[in-house]
Order: sequence, then C-alpha cells, then structure tokens
Amino acid sequence: MKNRIYLLSFWLLLLLGCGNDNLMFDSKPCLHFDGDSTVFSWLRTPEVETTVYLPCLLVGQAPQTKLTFRLEVVAEESTAEEGVHYAAFPEFLEWPAHAFEYRIPVTIYQKDPRLVERFFKLKVRLLESDDLSVNYTANMEYALWMGALVVKPVYWDTYNMSAHFGAYSKKKHAIIVQLAERDFPESSKDYKSEMAFWQNFGIGELNNY
Repeated sequence: MKNRIYLLSFWLLLLLGCGNDNLMFDSKPCLHFDGDSTVFSWLRTPEVETTVYLPCLLVGQAPQTKLTFRLEVVAEESTAEEGVHYAAFPEFLEWPAHAFEYRIPVTIYQKDPRLVERFFKLKVRLLESDDLSVNYTANMEYALWMGALVVKPVYWDTYNMSAHFGAYSKKKHAIIVQLAERDFPESSKDYKSEMAFWQNFGIGELNNY
C-alpha cells in the first residue's frame, strides 16, 4: 500500500510541472528570468550601441531543437523609448537546442543626451508561445536600467571591495573609470573572473575621495 502511495505522489509531482496558480498541467517546458533587474552604465564603453544580456532559465526537459518564445515591453512601467534607448524586439525569439540557460540579447543605444542626467528603465515580460510556457511562480518580468552615470556595484559589499578601494563614493568611482578606462563589470560573476586585475589596480591614493 505504501509503495502505491509513493508511486502516486511521484506522478503527481511530475504532472504539476510549471503550472500556474490553478495548478493546471502544461507539458511544455517553461521559462523564467534569473533575477529581476540589471543596471547598465554607459561609462563602461564609448560606443553608441552595445548589447546587454538578460539571464533566462528553462524548467523542464531541454529541447532537442530550437524553440520560439515571446517577450513584450511593459510600457506602463518603462521610461526607455524604442529606437532611442533600445532596439525593437522581434515578434519571436529563439531558445537554443539542448539549453537550460540563455541570455536574451538586448541592443541599446547611447543617443539620448539625457543619459548623463538620469537612468532610463526598460521593463520586459516573458510571454507564452506554442513551444514554451512561462513559470508563473518565478520572475516573469525583468528591468534593465541604463544611463551614463556611475553606479555602486551590487556586489561591492559581498566582495568587500572597500578593502581595496576604500569607502565607496561616486567621485572615487568616476576617477576609477577614468584611470582604468573601463567601469566595474556588470555582474558579480564577471567581477570574480576579473578580480585579480581590480585588486592589483593600485588605487590606494583614492581612499580620501
């Protein structure tokens, strides 16, 4: 009897999958964002156009072929303008075969002189397609903030960067960008891979800023 109960519980867990609040079964793999926001500073590059990537994850069986999914701009929560701050998205995007992770490319522009004064927000939302569903219990939306201002890295305290750079200040950050001719990496993962460079940067004289 116990074996039958365990077997029934196992199949129930499989059937629940990525269901919505009504726990409806959906055999399609489902997507959600890995996180909820990214801040991009144009101080990282002198280019007028670049690509930022939004991390996305797949739950379920990895596809054997490329699949399509959709993305929409949440206009009521966005201040960024299509064609001015970012390029329009295609109607359908492709999820790679055999992949559980994918970074959605977003082309952004440094055209607006207001970027030196403020950040603009682009909010996007995952949508279901014929191939892929959406994980309603996780992050369906993602915000990309863009501007030409210095921003304290979100991982500053995690990696105790004050031990190498002193207490954080925007003035000091701007000087670092000028001397290094680059800004701190966008993600903690990228900073970790470049940690030796930054720790050996030798900016102890900036501690007073």
